Amino acid sequence: MIKIDGQFIREISKHRDNQVLTRALMSIAQHFDMFTVAEQVETADDASFLIEHGIDCMQGYYFGAPTIAPPWRTPPSVAVR
Repeated sequence: MIKIDGQFIREISKHRDNQVLTRALMSIAQHFDMFTVAEQVETADDASFLIEHGIDCMQGYYFGAPTIAPPWRTPPSVAVR
């Protein structure tokens, strides 16, 4: 797996240098049949750029805020009568 740091992903749709670096990392990952993850995806434009270029997985505020209580671990609410 290659996880691309958020400093290269933030506003990638606007920064040519970060686009070139990210494409190179993705090319390396694809060559070695590795899974790619982009951190700190915060806008629809950045997500679209990454999808268009073949990223496998994205993390960031665009999809949801980090939490220490994930929904699948939250106990179901108890009905009050």
